[in-house]
Amino acid sequence: MNTDTFNAVEMCCACYGGLNETLGHEGDDCLGWDETTQRAFPDCRSGLTCEQQETASDSGNYYICVAEEDNEYYYASEGEECGYYSDSLGYDVECYSGLTCVDQSNGDTSVLYMTCVA
Repeated sequence: MNTDTFNAVEMCCACYGGLNETLGHEGDDCLGWDETTQRAFPDCRSGLTCEQQETASDSGNYYICVAEEDNEYYYASEGEECGYYSDSLGYDVECYSGLTCVDQSNGDTSVLYMTCVA
């Protein structure tokens, strides 16, 4: 072995022969196997999530990095109903900051709604 030209990084299996691993950007493939490079697609960068798509990317993969939804809640205004999950919105309905979600049933168990009040 010639110690003048030997480079351990180029031979390292654990470090993929010296390739630098990067995290996926928005629109990059993720969660799958890249047949071209014979490596797994990278994870997505912070703020992105790997989601299944209806159509395959150019590489044939169905998962790409997309921006994370930061709206897990719908924020209701004063007088609007709150404290429930809305199937139509796909979010939990909570009150805007400064409002409180108050039970409006007045003891009537047949009335199951709450509204936002100041």
